[in-house]
Amino acid sequence: MQSPEQNLIADFLAGEAEAVRTIDVWIKRAAFPYQRRLSHVWEDVLQSAYMEITRLLQAGSFRGEASLKTYLWRVVNSVCLTSIRKHTSIETVDIETVFEKVDNNSVSPVDVVLQKESESMALRVWSDMSEDCRDLWQMILRGMSYDEMSTIKGITSGTLRVRVLRCREKAVAVREKILQTKAVTFD
Repeated sequence: MQSPEQNLIADFLAGEAEAVRTIDVWIKRAAFPYQRRLSHVWEDVLQSAYMEITRLLQAGSFRGEASLKTYLWRVVNSVCLTSIRKHTSIETVDIETVFEKVDNNSVSPVDVVLQKESESMALRVWSDMSEDCRDLWQMILRGMSYDEMSTIKGITSGTLRVRVLRCREKAVAVREKILQTKAVTFD
């Protein structure tokens, strides 16, 4: 006689709607803590988790040493952490390329490296920001005034200024977090 968890696995692999919904809820709850950090690849991460869980369950790797829910939680966490590692690799700069781009009289190689690092940091901060913050910054970069922006957004100018300030504070916090991670990594 099969356990309820073995029945759930069999039903999930057979495509039974209730079993699929149950597993779906467990996967999304396990992945939720990573959603903000992986927002730019969120759907891909969830799909990878579904595929890995299906593959493992089809292979019979669940042995019942822990509950099925705990087992799925561990698999989903592994998929999320792998994705984080994949998308936060350390960029290196080929020094030969830097020297090729540098004009002997104008820019030093150090300036070129610092510029690349600054651009990389800006892109990482940008990817962690909400869509609303990105929209506001794009309007600012286009030279729009707060009054023009508030009209487009349908909010008061004061509310818009507060939103821009909060976006700026979030960006600074993300930048600081990235710098702290780098400091811990290189210490």
